[in-house]
Amino acid sequence: MKIFHPQSENIESVNPFHPLLKYIDSYFLREKEWQPVSDVRDADVIPIEFYSRYISWDNPDPIPNIGKNQILLVWPIEVFESIVPSLCREAAIHSPFYKKHDKILFVHTNLLDNDDPKFISYDLMFNRHKLYHTEYDAELCGSDKLWTWYAPKITYELGPIEKTLAITNKIFLCPLRIRDDQNTVHNNLKYKLKVFLHSINANMYINDPYNNNYFLPNGWGEKELSNRDLMDGMKRGGWYPIDIKYYNTSYIALAIETNYGGEANFGNDILYITEKSFDPLIKGNFPLIMGSHHTIKRLKEVYGFKFPDWIDYTYDNLVDLDKRFEAYCNSIKEISMVPVEKIHELYIKDRHILEYNRNIFYQRPYDNLYSKIMNSLQVLKWLD
Repeated sequence: MKIFHPQSENIESVNPFHPLLKYIDSYFLREKEWQPVSDVRDADVIPIEFYSRYISWDNPDPIPNIGKNQILLVWPIEVFESIVPSLCREAAIHSPFYKKHDKILFVHTNLLDNDDPKFISYDLMFNRHKLYHTEYDAELCGSDKLWTWYAPKITYELGPIEKTLAITNKIFLCPLRIRDDQNTVHNNLKYKLKVFLHSINANMYINDPYNNNYFLPNGWGEKELSNRDLMDGMKRGGWYPIDIKYYNTSYIALAIETNYGGEANFGNDILYITEKSFDPLIKGNFPLIMGSHHTIKRLKEVYGFKFPDWIDYTYDNLVDLDKRFEAYCNSIKEISMVPVEKIHELYIKDRHILEYNRNIFYQRPYDNLYSKIMNSLQVLKWLD
């Protein structure tokens, strides 16, 4: 199937549909079934950015002429509390091209929303982890890609999971990134976690990029530290996993997931796992992650990850956000009172879990966008 993917340095001048496609094209270029074409008239599928002017509700510009058999592919839609499934559909219905063109597919990241063939769920974050950590390709993972701007290959290399007991070992690893604006619910939840951890004097690594306290990735030297764009990326949302040495001298990773079941608990209808969970699972720590209702359960059932029996994950069963966060903090507090020597013994007992979880990224297949699109086209009877 032919997909519109013009090649040009000035990508925005030739691709008004998806100006960012050049920076996120790894995910379909890796799938060999696609045939990229530079002439939009030759394309079977035309990717459109969700935030492009053609999807704006009050867009005054007419959409360019598209053939009646060409498929418009709106992607990627990152789904979280402020972009719930119902809003995705509302945006679609009100978009200016929706009434003009019948054949439109929307690709989103909510794995629980997969019953409508026009709205395709796609595990973008798992694919990213698998690609960069296990099959790094210079062309697909170049330094001009979204989330990984300017990062060298060494950033995503994996070292052995080898924890040796030392007096400097930490129980917890908490790579928080709290934005300057503390008014959002998400930032406040992370801020509350930070305050709580300090209140119990947790034995931890905790970073604070906005106050220039960085946990750096593998092998970063003066070249990376002097790259202002790269360092700014660490603050604003880049994905730069921290050095394996932090994982090998700690045991339990703490984080607030992107989707945590926030305002009105809309997020409890969303399964969107990100690097907050995937990083410790592939790098070799036991995750103690605050996500939405049943995040841990779904990590087990959907992906097959395993978790130790000496960490209390019962907070995962609570629907109410405040009660879940309180129970989450209680679980952290219980672990914080265990001597690090005992934690190390538990690690030795369950090290096989860490190896097993890492191996999932090697053995679990990529979520294949091409096959999902083809399935939708067959269900919708849009194939010639």
